Amino acid sequence: MPTIAIVDGVALLIYPNDHNPPHFHARFAVHRCKISIVTGELISGKLPTAKLKAVQVWLELHRAQVTFAWNEIHNARSIDGMIK
Repeated sequence: MPTIAIVDGVALLIYPNDHNPPHFHARFAVHRCKISIVTGELISGKLPTAKLKAVQVWLELHRAQVTFAWNEIHNARSIDGMIK
């Protein structure tokens, strides 16, 4: 499960055998959620509001890279490092 980034202390992960729609998992302390890559909306779970906003702002700036990472990971290719 590659960690693609850490944003404001929130770890962002994409699981290789995960399902559509394209999304990533976010983990912060006891909080867990799934966030849509396409819309940035919360699919399920919870994050503190400020942490969710920070992740959504980051996603707006890195959506193309996150989409690329989703495709690479789901085509059984690895990505080199984290998105910054």
